[in-house]
Amino acid sequence: FSQGYEDGLRALQGRGHEVTAIQVLAPDEIDPPLMGDLKLVDVETGIPQEVTVDAAMKDLYRQRLEAWQGALHAYCTRRGIRFIPVSTGTPWEQLILSELRQARVVQG
Repeated sequence: FSQGYEDGLRALQGRGHEVTAIQVLAPDEIDPPLMGDLKLVDVETGIPQEVTVDAAMKDLYRQRLEAWQGALHAYCTRRGIRFIPVSTGTPWEQLILSELRQARVVQG
Protein backbone atom coordinates (compact mmCIF):
# COMPACT_ATOMS: atom_id res chain seq x y z
CA PHE A 1 0.00 0.00 0.00
CA SER A 2 1.11 3.55 -0.64
CA GLN A 3 2.15 5.84 2.19
CA GLY A 4 0.88 9.42 2.02
CA TYR A 5 4.38 10.81 1.74
CA GLU A 6 5.03 8.75 -1.39
CA ASP A 7 2.25 10.47 -3.34
CA GLY A 8 3.45 13.91 -2.29
CA LEU A 9 7.10 13.27 -3.10
CA ARG A 10 6.20 11.71 -6.47
CA ALA A 11 4.06 14.74 -7.31
CA LEU A 12 6.92 17.13 -6.52
CA GLN A 13 9.36 15.14 -8.63
CA GLY A 14 6.80 14.86 -11.41
CA ARG A 15 6.76 18.64 -11.61
CA GLY A 16 10.54 18.67 -12.05
CA HIS A 17 11.50 19.75 -8.54
CA GLU A 18 14.72 18.62 -6.86
CA VAL A 19 13.41 17.09 -3.65
CA THR A 20 14.98 16.65 -0.22
CA ALA A 21 12.99 15.00 2.58
CA ILE A 22 13.89 16.24 6.05
CA GLN A 23 12.24 14.19 8.78
CA VAL A 24 12.02 16.22 11.98
CA LEU A 25 11.49 14.36 15.25
CA ALA A 26 11.63 15.64 18.81
CA PRO A 27 13.99 13.83 21.20
CA ASP A 28 10.89 12.55 23.06
CA GLU A 29 9.68 10.95 19.83
CA ILE A 30 13.03 9.23 19.33
CA ASP A 31 13.29 8.04 22.94
CA PRO A 32 10.00 8.59 24.80
CA PRO A 33 10.47 9.22 28.53
CA LEU A 34 7.20 7.43 29.35
CA MET A 35 7.16 4.45 31.72
CA GLY A 36 4.55 2.69 33.83
CA ASP A 37 0.75 2.66 33.69
CA LEU A 38 -0.56 5.54 31.59
CA LYS A 39 -3.74 6.88 30.05
CA LEU A 40 -2.96 8.25 26.57
CA VAL A 41 -5.47 10.33 24.64
CA ASP A 42 -5.62 10.22 20.83
CA VAL A 43 -5.27 13.85 19.75
CA GLU A 44 -7.42 13.29 16.66
CA THR A 45 -10.33 11.37 18.17
CA GLY A 46 -10.07 12.29 21.86
CA ILE A 47 -10.43 8.60 22.75
CA PRO A 48 -8.37 7.60 25.81
CA GLN A 49 -6.42 4.35 25.93
CA GLU A 50 -4.86 2.83 29.03
CA VAL A 51 -1.43 1.31 28.40
CA THR A 52 1.48 -0.02 30.36
CA VAL A 53 4.86 1.09 29.05
CA ASP A 54 7.74 -1.12 30.09
CA ALA A 55 11.20 -1.78 28.66
CA ALA A 56 9.84 -4.31 26.15
CA MET A 57 7.21 -1.83 24.90
CA LYS A 58 9.86 0.88 24.49
CA ASP A 59 12.07 -1.56 22.56
CA LEU A 60 9.16 -2.41 20.27
CA TYR A 61 8.49 1.31 19.72
CA ARG A 62 12.15 1.94 18.81
CA GLN A 63 12.14 -1.04 16.42
CA ARG A 64 9.02 0.23 14.66
CA LEU A 65 10.39 3.77 14.46
CA GLU A 66 13.64 2.47 12.97
CA ALA A 67 11.70 0.30 10.49
CA TRP A 68 9.54 3.27 9.45
CA GLN A 69 12.59 5.50 9.04
CA GLY A 70 14.33 2.71 7.11
CA ALA A 71 11.36 2.37 4.76
CA LEU A 72 11.22 6.13 4.22
CA HIS A 73 14.97 6.28 3.59
CA ALA A 74 14.81 3.33 1.18
CA TYR A 75 11.93 4.89 -0.75
CA CYS A 76 13.76 8.19 -1.02
CA THR A 77 16.96 6.47 -2.16
CA ARG A 78 15.08 4.55 -4.88
CA ARG A 79 13.57 7.82 -6.14
CA GLY A 80 16.83 9.79 -5.99
CA ILE A 81 15.56 11.94 -3.10
CA ARG A 82 17.89 13.05 -0.34
CA PHE A 83 16.65 11.90 3.07
CA ILE A 84 17.84 13.66 6.21
CA PRO A 85 16.53 12.64 9.65
CA VAL A 86 16.88 15.51 12.15
CA SER A 87 16.20 15.85 15.85
CA THR A 88 14.80 19.11 17.17
CA GLY A 89 17.60 18.77 19.72
CA THR A 90 20.11 19.48 16.94
CA PRO A 91 21.30 23.10 17.09
CA TRP A 92 20.10 25.07 14.06
CA GLU A 93 23.63 26.14 13.16
CA GLN A 94 24.83 22.52 13.13
CA LEU A 95 21.95 21.51 10.89
CA ILE A 96 22.62 24.26 8.36
CA LEU A 97 26.40 24.46 8.50
CA SER A 98 27.15 20.75 8.82
CA GLU A 99 24.41 18.24 8.10
CA LEU A 100 22.71 20.01 5.19
CA ARG A 101 26.10 20.82 3.65
CA GLN A 102 27.20 17.19 3.90
CA ALA A 103 23.98 16.15 2.17
CA ARG A 104 24.64 18.85 -0.47
CA VAL A 105 21.32 20.55 0.25
CA VAL A 106 23.07 23.84 0.93
CA GLN A 107 26.39 24.92 -0.49
CA GLY A 108 28.92 27.51 0.39
